[in-house]
Amino acid sequence: MDDFKELSEVTLEKIRSFGIKSKSVIKNFKRSCRLLETFLKENNLCFSAENAEQWLSGFMILKKGTRSQRKLFLSHRRASLLLLDSQNDQLGEWKVYPLKTAQRPATEHYRNLLEQYKQYLLQENMSKATITFSLRVVSMFFRFLESMKIDNLSKLTAKNVSDFWGNDVLSGRKPTGIQAYAYKLKKFFTFLEENGFIRQENLHLAIPKVYAKQVSIVTTISKDAEQKLVSD
Repeated sequence: MDDFKELSEVTLEKIRSFGIKSKSVIKNFKRSCRLLETFLKENNLCFSAENAEQWLSGFMILKKGTRSQRKLFLSHRRASLLLLDSQNDQLGEWKVYPLKTAQRPATEHYRNLLEQYKQYLLQENMSKATITFSLRVVSMFFRFLESMKIDNLSKLTAKNVSDFWGNDVLSGRKPTGIQAYAYKLKKFFTFLEENGFIRQENLHLAIPKVYAKQVSIVTTISKDAEQKLVSD
């Protein structure tokens, strides 16, 4: 947990360097970091987008509570987002994070698949945070396909899957962050293949393998994976 402690200290220094002098802002940030650190220690977790969201899900009830409860939820949310931006070297200025609804794909075919996948995750007893993060990743992928004028998975190719990892939405993220996205999307493709939603087999092999010590990711598939894709 030393890594998180260092991250929280570095982030706090950045916040102060932005000219933030409000004692309540600093106090609230420190409080959120203490609570988040305790959560990570108790569950033997490292700090990541998914684990931060899981921690924050424990305070969701405050979102619809009194004004002070809502403010507490928002301060925890802001702290986790500041930490994530700092971790990804994307915190160059003080940021405000307005609440917004995650963008969903416009195509009915994709929206239906998203709902069926949600029901599958519920049946698998996945946590609310895991479901939310999984659906966010799949939605990002679907919106990418829509931007490429691909409105049905029957048109999907291994190259389309591989190209997703080079799009602007994922630029600047560290390998550990990309790894979480890759894992969730691979699980989704396994779901599609096992339940007959796509006829193309082994498309999940086009999702890159990402390792925490890498400074970049591989956006091409291996020879073995390529052979499996063309042999079916």
